[in-house]
Amino acid sequence: MRVSSSGSSRVQHSSHWGAFEVEVAGGRIVGIHPFAKDPHPSPFSQSFPDAVYHPTRIQQPCVRSGWLEDRGRGGGAGRGAEPFVPVSWERALDLVGDELSRVRRDHGNESIFAGSYGWGSAGCLHQAPTVLHRFMNLFGGYTFAF
Repeated sequence: MRVSSSGSSRVQHSSHWGAFEVEVAGGRIVGIHPFAKDPHPSPFSQSFPDAVYHPTRIQQPCVRSGWLEDRGRGGGAGRGAEPFVPVSWERALDLVGDELSRVRRDHGNESIFAGSYGWGSAGCLHQAPTVLHRFMNLFGGYTFAF
């Protein structure tokens, strides 16, 4: 990390779009700078600050209020009508882990459908379906359909 005379700092980072430096001031991203030796830096990285701070970005995990109150025993009556409430990452992970364990216990691994059309990248490791399937195999298996 480098600190400039203006008080901002730059942190080196890389993604499948290339290497770059993230400039941070006051705890916020204020700029993206391509790696100096990259002859063809991707212009896509310039959109990162806008994406990080866009008003439609969900800032933390959220759970439907009715489900959080009755842990799914209400039959989903509030789906589409109830608000979502923010929870901590720790709580969200506990809720997901508890539900996966409950479904496996009550219905077996074959009752878990692990399908995802999720976002993917050029690398196989970062493709959402690949990561999901690896995780579910470690959990003991799942149902998959092509």
